[in-house]
Amino acid sequence: MAGEMVNPPRGEPGPESVGSGPAAAPRRPPSIPWRLRRRFRTPGAGPKPAGERQQASDDLQRLLLNNLPAGVVIVDPMTRIIEQVNEHVVALFGAPGENLVGRRCHAFLCPASEGACPVCDLGQVVDNSDRIMLRADGSRLSVMKSVKRIRLDGQEKLLECFVDVSARTQAEEALRESEARYRILFNLASEGILAHSLDGRFLEVNETFTRMHGCSREEMLGMTLADITPPGFSNMPPERLQRVLAGASVTYEVEHIHKDGHVFPLEVVAGLVASEGRSIILAFHRDITERRRMEEEKARLEARLQQTQRVESLALLAGGVAHDMNNVLGAILGLASANQKVHQTDDRAREAFATIAKAAIRGGTMVKSLLTLARQNPAEQRELDLNGILREEAQLLERTTLSKVAVTLDLAPDLRPIQGDAGALAHAFMNLCVNAVDAMADRGILTLRTRNLDQDWIEVRVQDTGSGMPREVLERAFDPFFTTKPLGKGTGLGLPIVYGTVKAHQGAMEVQSEPGRGTLVILRFPACRAPAREPKAEAEARPDPGGKPLEVLLVDDDELVLGSIQEVLEILGHQVLSLRSGEEALARVEAGCRPDVVILDMNMPGLGGAGTLSRLLAVLPGLPIILATGRADQAVLNLVAAHPQVSLLPKPFTIQDLERSLRAANLG
Repeated sequence: MAGEMVNPPRGEPGPESVGSGPAAAPRRPPSIPWRLRRRFRTPGAGPKPAGERQQASDDLQRLLLNNLPAGVVIVDPMTRIIEQVNEHVVALFGAPGENLVGRRCHAFLCPASEGACPVCDLGQVVDNSDRIMLRADGSRLSVMKSVKRIRLDGQEKLLECFVDVSARTQAEEALRESEARYRILFNLASEGILAHSLDGRFLEVNETFTRMHGCSREEMLGMTLADITPPGFSNMPPERLQRVLAGASVTYEVEHIHKDGHVFPLEVVAGLVASEGRSIILAFHRDITERRRMEEEKARLEARLQQTQRVESLALLAGGVAHDMNNVLGAILGLASANQKVHQTDDRAREAFATIAKAAIRGGTMVKSLLTLARQNPAEQRELDLNGILREEAQLLERTTLSKVAVTLDLAPDLRPIQGDAGALAHAFMNLCVNAVDAMADRGILTLRTRNLDQDWIEVRVQDTGSGMPREVLERAFDPFFTTKPLGKGTGLGLPIVYGTVKAHQGAMEVQSEPGRGTLVILRFPACRAPAREPKAEAEARPDPGGKPLEVLLVDDDELVLGSIQEVLEILGHQVLSLRSGEEALARVEAGCRPDVVILDMNMPGLGGAGTLSRLLAVLPGLPIILATGRADQAVLNLVAAHPQVSLLPKPFTIQDLERSLRAANLG
């Protein structure tokens, strides 16, 4: 029956085994262990016959086999015929015992086994071999199989045992799948992952980490932290290691060496984990090259913003004091230049007034330089050939540097013109050239170079072979009043003024310098569309010897300016009506005053210069007006450009400047 140990049929016992004949000698039954005698003997009964003893032995064998926790099959090693199976085999394979006994073993037990079947392989002894077998319903079964040679009833048999290991196999498969998923996630991680021992030996790396360093996994597993760390730098110093060993998660920045030799920065998060009974360090690495670049760019922009704010603060200060300073300097310069003309025969007086005029002009130049920082647009807008301006500066340098420095010109012959202020640009170029000459203490070469960048931009380069600037000096080069020159040798306004001039011309400026390798200043300006025209010398209008004196209406709120300019005008032979506000001037004009020309200050309380100008022109549309100002901003330039009869006279001015302006206004 299914579920019971099945034995092959035996032959009928002969007379000698029955023990019923009179001639038969009595046979002593085999010895049975005392623990089993109670099961197979009836109390008080004598020895059992041989058949009963055999049956008892079979029952004992069947009892033992059926209670084993494994499937058991007994096979004839010669015929490969299954002779006996226990209940566990029936449960494992889902086939009744009578369907297994008497059949060749490979027909039932070996079809799905992987590799050769030990039973069919000449009875080879196998110890705990994992196999995949087929159950009766066709499903697969994972078993651990062992085969032993035994002697049973005096005959050699093969004892084959099967233990169901499906649960273990499923667990192992689940573990393999989990490890595969872990490996996929491990390698797909956007951060480089490194597992290393406490002494820095690499135990495992992911693909991102290998790509970061340009090495294969095999190459990296033979490395240590010292192999990828720049000399003199410790990736895991003792104090950091102690924090990790204490269980802390540590975040820090390091630099690693790529396989091609370049060094790149990383942010690392490291912690202690347990693996296979030992402690290891698991570290996540993120390449922060781009972040470092952005931080440096941010710092550069912040430094430039601070520089711009400092320059703008200085500009506001300069703009605030420029008007008053120019009024003072204008009064000094006007009277000094007028008295030079008056004292033509007195050499001593003429020389004294000349010295006063030079001092006033120098002060006016300094104020003008400061105002360049405040000006958002150039003081004048006309088409300029920068090659011509640079040639003039080069000629001036060659006359003043006493051949200490060789000046080389490399000027593009087809350089496109720009719109701007020739005086301001010439002053900026001279500032750069003077700095370059000062940087070349003994001998050197100063190169002035121009070129067309594209259809919209041109470039000017000023390069020297001087001492250069260290980084800390270069970073402060544009700070107002910062200078490395000795006291009294520099104001620290050279580069800030150049920067202000370039900015006013909608250009860009860049300085490159290294100690011992000189300095290169690159200036870029927007180009005009039209080709450059050769600059023409402006023909001075000469006074008509027989001309009549002019009636001049002088309007300025500063009493000092009024007195000085009135005296200069009277020295020139003109009649002057001095007024201190635009409102007074309008009242006089509306009352019938008809001057030949008006000299109008721009910065006055009340209507101011701009308000007075529009109302004067409304009453006298053709009236020549000279705008006198120490701060020619864009508003002033717009007024001059909008009215042909309006001209500009920057303060401070000499008597010659005033004569030219009056002549041009009267002739216009």
